[in-house]
Amino acid sequence: MDKEIYAVRGAVFLERDEAAEVDGKVRLLLSTLAERNGVEVGDVLSLFFSSTSDIRSRNPATAAREAGWDVPLFSLREAEFEGSPPLVIRVLLEWKGLPGLCPRPAYLAGAEILRPDLT
Repeated sequence: MDKEIYAVRGAVFLERDEAAEVDGKVRLLLSTLAERNGVEVGDVLSLFFSSTSDIRSRNPATAAREAGWDVPLFSLREAEFEGSPPLVIRVLLEWKGLPGLCPRPAYLAGAEILRPDLT
């Protein structure tokens, strides 16, 4: 059976800008997305991260790579607008999976407020 391409979003809030906090929250976000969607690292096509400008201690893509996500990674600065929350890491996960899946996002550690329609 041919696999289809899927994409799902997620986000997490940090409590503080520290490398260990970035590492832990990136691991939490990716493991939650993988578990909810039955994603194996070998099926991942790419991960795109964005983070707010107040996160300077650690690149989320580096945290993902060191957590075993040996896939194409990209990280960029989140666009900031009036009232945007601080200390946010967002991710877009693309993978190949069996037909008929319904991707389930993950908004964690306070990031639920970003998409209340999904949580």
